[in-house]
Amino acid sequence: MKKTVRILGYVFLFLVLLASSASAETTLRGYDKSRPKDQRYQYVLLGDYPYETDGKTKPVLWWVLGVKDGEALLLSDMILDTQQVMYCDEKDPESRNFRRMVDFSESDLCAWMNGTMLDTLLGDDPMRSALVETQFGRLYPLTDTQMLTAAYGFSRARYDDVNGFPERRAIATPYAKSVQLFSWRKTLYIDHSYGTSPYWVSTLKQNRTDCYFLQLCGYDGHLSYGSYSRTNVGVRPALTLDLTKCRVVSGDGTKDNPFVMEYTGEN
Repeated sequence: MKKTVRILGYVFLFLVLLASSASAETTLRGYDKSRPKDQRYQYVLLGDYPYETDGKTKPVLWWVLGVKDGEALLLSDMILDTQQVMYCDEKDPESRNFRRMVDFSESDLCAWMNGTMLDTLLGDDPMRSALVETQFGRLYPLTDTQMLTAAYGFSRARYDDVNGFPERRAIATPYAKSVQLFSWRKTLYIDHSYGTSPYWVSTLKQNRTDCYFLQLCGYDGHLSYGSYSRTNVGVRPALTLDLTKCRVVSGDGTKDNPFVMEYTGEN
């Protein structure tokens, strides 16, 4: 009798381990609405960036929004920094005395994200070579179209969604909250109701070259616009990962145990 019970116990343990190993994910996938709410996104750890107010770094957590044709679109879990779209160090930054642009690729913010921010995030990490070069470089804010893509878990509405926009709201790191670009200007805006902050989106207002507004995602997740000179809007970067150049080496893709990737080179 005892032997039978022991055997049944071993069988049960084997089935549990088999089920858990079968359910553990080892490849990247996009947002999946059919799953429980806390399992709809996968998460990846990639790079290090200042997190604390003293500049102490921490590994950056990313959402996997979508996977298509061997490429994965990732969005940082938090707002990582605070920057202007066009640098304006005048005493009156609202004078609109700054360059206009045809698209985001011509902005100072785009150059900064693909220079200073990218160098800080990945440095000489080989995974840097797995980032796809897009029209806005390797790091960029999401576009208006992407921010409205239901397949990424986002609302299709810009304003007045009865369900609100929790999926587009973002909390900033202590470092991003502390960045003060000019002594006479405010730091990143923080809403006291949600604890969230606005961040830039890479779409010009009405795509007009004579305007001076870039789209942003507000603290509550709605989409609006802000002047290029705004100093209280955050940077929440996105990137495209070439999955033929890297592989998962650890983690199961959950928020508590995110994937860690390793560069494998050209395949």
